[in-house]
Amino acid sequence: SLHDALPIYLYEGGVYQQQGFNKRALTDYYLSLDIFKRTKDTFNLAKVTQQIGNALLLDGRYDTAATVFKECLGVFKLYNKEEEIVNVKNSLGLIQLYRNKPDSVVILFNQALNTSKKLNYKYGEKKALYHLGKLAFNGKNLDLAANFFNASMAIDQKINDRYGMALNNLALAEIALKRGQLDDVYVLS
Repeated sequence: SLHDALPIYLYEGGVYQQQGFNKRALTDYYLSLDIFKRTKDTFNLAKVTQQIGNALLLDGRYDTAATVFKECLGVFKLYNKEEEIVNVKNSLGLIQLYRNKPDSVVILFNQALNTSKKLNYKYGEKKALYHLGKLAFNGKNLDLAANFFNASMAIDQKINDRYGMALNNLALAEIALKRGQLDDVYVLS
């Protein structure tokens, strides 16, 4: 039946996306999108649309991804799904980070961070902290960036997110490298 096929397409899409097969993931997401439309399941329609948004984001299609995420945001607000709202705001913030729009980045990630803290939603909190670290790093504010990455790392360690720990370690290594280069500049001059 249609409904039995749903979890399979969603699950397969997620697996393909994690393995880096973004186009194949999109195919599966669009198949489940079609089924959710026919079963008129608004909430799950928004969930799969969010996955499509993530795939578009990974593909560098920022304008389309932003439109898709804004659509999801409306549905999640309607259903009062605060954790999903946090996830979408983190994704929208990431798009603005890639577009180099620091003002809206700060607003979106701070909203995600504050809501995550209020809900005790660790995943949303650590992502917002990590991306605020990226923003600070891009702005050459290395001390602030290190604070954000360390705060994100502390949550990753608590929830044993090895991938998150690796990302934060890489970011902290980048900061150390940047500081080393600055030290070299001072030595040369």
